[in-house]
Amino acid sequence: MDKKFLDENGNFQFHFGKAEKVFQFDEISHCIPAMQQNVDFVIISNKVIFLEFKSTEVSNINNKEAFEKKIKQERQKFFETIAKKFVSSLFWLWATDECDREKEIKYYFLIDSELIDAKMRKKFRNKIAKQLPHGYENYSIIKRPILTRFFICDMEEWKEYFPEYAITRIEA
Repeated sequence: MDKKFLDENGNFQFHFGKAEKVFQFDEISHCIPAMQQNVDFVIISNKVIFLEFKSTEVSNINNKEAFEKKIKQERQKFFETIAKKFVSSLFWLWATDECDREKEIKYYFLIDSELIDAKMRKKFRNKIAKQLPHGYENYSIIKRPILTRFFICDMEEWKEYFPEYAITRIEA
C-alpha cells in the first residue's frame, strides 16, 4: 500500500512508507458530532504517533493571516482545539482496536511557520499540555497509556526525530 498523503490544503506530501499503518479519521468523525475535530494523521509503527500539522509557509496569504488571528485573538480556543483533536483521534483509534497496549502514544504538533519560534512553541506546549490527558497514571483502574509525550516542533526538528517520515512541499 502506498503510504503517501497530502495535507488538507494540498501543499505538502507526507511519506509514511515505513509505518505499519496510517489513519485519517476525518471521514468517519461525522458519526459523533462532538468528535469531529481530529489530528491530521495517526501513524502506527513501534509507537503510535498522532500528528497535527499547521503551515503558514504557503503562497496563500489568507492562511497566514487566519493562523495569526487564531494564535493572537483566539488563543485559548486554539489551545483547546489542538487538545480536542488528540482526544477525538484517540477515541477513533481505540475503536479500530489497532492501538497495542504496549506501544507508547506520542502527540506531535508540527508547526511550519515563521510566526512561531522555539520560545513560543514551548509556551504553546505548556498551555496545550494542560488541556491534554494527565494525572491518570495515579488511578489503578486505568490499564493502558493514554499519552506518553506531547511535543511541538518545527520542520527541522521533525526531520531530526523522524527522518523515516519525510515531508515535501508541493510546488505549484
